[in-house]
Amino acid sequence: SRFFVYALILSSVSGLVFAQTCDFPVWTNGCSVPLNLPFFYKDKFTTACNHHDMCYHCGFTFGIKRETCDQIFLQNMRQQCSIKHLFSCKYTSALYYKVVRKLASSHYNQRFIPECTLPSVLPCLT
Repeated sequence: SRFFVYALILSSVSGLVFAQTCDFPVWTNGCSVPLNLPFFYKDKFTTACNHHDMCYHCGFTFGIKRETCDQIFLQNMRQQCSIKHLFSCKYTSALYYKVVRKLASSHYNQRFIPECTLPSVLPCLT
């Protein structure tokens, strides 16, 4: 139900992200960087990027707004930052976040997709 989805979103925004594991579909592609260039924390943020891909693809089906997908993305990346490199990691996560906010709106799917209602999809959204 939509109530469950909203509860899941609220709990993930408040810090309970990555609570469940999921099998990402083949169309999730980790952290997309133009020309496949190497970029700071690209590997460390791969899971967060895959969750973000899922949220952009299926979020609309569950009433999840693009802004919410992006906020969860930022939260997920920040949770991957270790104490050792905290400042640079959080700075880079903010950069990834700003890029998706400014440049990724065309990638947010705005139509209902039946495959998104499969039980295996929900844990992958956040």
